[in-house]
Parts: sequence; structure tokens; C-alpha cells
Amino acid sequence: MNGLQAAVRAGLGVTVLPKEMVPAGLVLVGAEHELPPLPDTEIALYRAPGVLPRAAELLGEHIVHSLESVAAPGGIESAEDGKAYPR
Repeated sequence: MNGLQAAVRAGLGVTVLPKEMVPAGLVLVGAEHELPPLPDTEIALYRAPGVLPRAAELLGEHIVHSLESVAAPGGIESAEDGKAYPR
């Protein structure tokens, strides 16, 4: 990630980041710069089969809840197979 951000800072290209993760020194660009809107994306959280340590379970729950708090309307849901899917 640091290498990509260094290339962007040097004016060699653009990168895609959540607005909340844009570091100082980079500028948000969009339609005003004649760039097309980005398509929707999907995030999946995979887990190992079987029983996981409690710390791993808690970390997975934290990740899903964190993503739910910034997700578009409809949010995401966790499935039996351990993946998170859009609702």
C-alpha cells in the first residue's frame, strides 16, 4: 500500500481508497475530474473450518460490525459459511 501511495504522491497515477482512509497529501477526485463512478464492490470474510479460538471469533465479529457501520443502505450479513455478503 505504501508503494502505491508513493506513486500517487509522485503524480504517476490514481488509487482507490475509502474516503476515511485517504492520507494527508492525497486529494479526493471524482466526477469533477471527469472520472467515471466506481462500481459496487464486495467484501468477503473467510474463516477456517472448525472451531476457532475465541480471539479469532471476536476479531471476525469486530470486522463485520465495523464494515456494517460504513456500508451502504442494506448493510452486509454474515452467512453460515463464514463469509459476509451484501444484503
